Amino acid sequence: MSAPAKQKKKRGEKAWIETEFCSGCEACIDICPVDCIAVTTREPSAPFYNDKVCIIEVERCTGCRLCWEVCPWDCIVMVDQEEIEEVLPLVKAQSGHTSP
Repeated sequence: MSAPAKQKKKRGEKAWIETEFCSGCEACIDICPVDCIAVTTREPSAPFYNDKVCIIEVERCTGCRLCWEVCPWDCIVMVDQEEIEEVLPLVKAQSGHTSP
């Protein structure tokens, strides 16, 4: 597997997990300095067929990029300030909460 391309850090960016590609390995949880990543359950589906997935509380994320760098599946995406409002409803849906 090739290393992800390095991106220039942008002010105000946050991390978000594309859960359909998350294996639930928890590497991101172990490295997060602000404990904003948690594990939740899901219906097992391809490609991993496991019932757990990691999610990020985007509001608490500091944008340090440690999770993005350590993810072996490249499923963590850094979103800029303009995209955060679009991602928040998706994060709430991932964690089982509904949008207001």
